[in-house]
Amino acid sequence: MVCYVLTISFSVPSHASKIDPGTIVGQWLFVEDKGDKAINASGNGHDGQIKGGNKRVKGKFGNALEVGGDTWVLVPADDKLKLTAYTVTIWLNTKSSCKVGVGFYQNL
Repeated sequence: MVCYVLTISFSVPSHASKIDPGTIVGQWLFVEDKGDKAINASGNGHDGQIKGGNKRVKGKFGNALEVGGDTWVLVPADDKLKLTAYTVTIWLNTKSSCKVGVGFYQNL
């Protein structure tokens, strides 16, 4: 079972249809070509560490992270991540046999 994760973004809700640099908290594009880091492209820190499977592949916009059932990203706790309302955007390219399950857990 293989899925491709292209980007994950967290932001405070707004009425704009574009990403607002003033409200975005995190944007993990997974475009790094190797390693277990997931760099937060928002410029707000909050870099993550990829746990489990970690295979970099060619994505639609540069590199992507190929994930299976044992892949997750650990982002260290931070008070700025204690959000009561937020928007999550995820771009996935899945195989037809892939059962997608995405979870967000906050343990701050």
